[in-house]
Amino acid sequence: GGSARGRLSPMFDFTQVFSRAISAVRVISAALVCVALIAAPAPLLAQADPADAPEGQESDPTEEQEDEIVIEGVSEKQGDYFRETAPGVTKSDIPLMNVPQVVQVVPNQVIEDQRANSLFEAARNVSNAQPNTVAALGFGDGLFLRGFQAPLYMVDSQPNLVANISVGPRELRQYSRVEVLKGASSMTFGAIEPGGAVNLVTKKPLADPYYEAELAYGSNEYVEGIADLTGPLNEDRTLLYRLIAVGRKQDSWRISESEGD
Repeated sequence: GGSARGRLSPMFDFTQVFSRAISAVRVISAALVCVALIAAPAPLLAQADPADAPEGQESDPTEEQEDEIVIEGVSEKQGDYFRETAPGVTKSDIPLMNVPQVVQVVPNQVIEDQRANSLFEAARNVSNAQPNTVAALGFGDGLFLRGFQAPLYMVDSQPNLVANISVGPRELRQYSRVEVLKGASSMTFGAIEPGGAVNLVTKKPLADPYYEAELAYGSNEYVEGIADLTGPLNEDRTLLYRLIAVGRKQDSWRISESEGD
């Protein structure tokens, strides 16, 4: 009656194998770091000191320092094509981004580049601004703002009777910019018209002498001459002047029967 005993195979020790694998990874990582340090260029290991250079031999700074790249830009804020503020219609220097109303400004550089001769030509740069019926016929330059007539036209933030009853296009060469405020402006001007208000800012005299003359010629026998003179009237520069003269002539694009014969 002998009893038979069977042998049990030993269990596979996963913990021991895992610890050995981690040790192997650490050894391989340390070896790779050593190889990278050996293969690295000299500037990464140590910075050369110019004082360590041999006598009679000067170190070249261009070999130790990289070229410096300088990027220069010109900001257009408050410049020729963009203005952050419109004090004529907002009565303050608050940036237009912080004004609850919609205000757009057409600077003088835009007027000159587009050669806009009337208010509704400059207003093409203003959204929701269209010439009214009288302006479309060439007898004025009134505007529709947001579909409503804009009856309030100011000069240097002051209501101007001549500007409101103008029977002809206004000459924009005498203005430095056009400010358009959309919507009712009862808080600033006491006006409740839903269309808005238009402010024309005149060109101011300059303390330094400035003289400009311009002559233009175009199609349909278009001829235009402009003279802009400004400067001081006395040595103390307490009295200033500015004279702007504009002459313009153009034939019609229509050819009558008498001219055709």
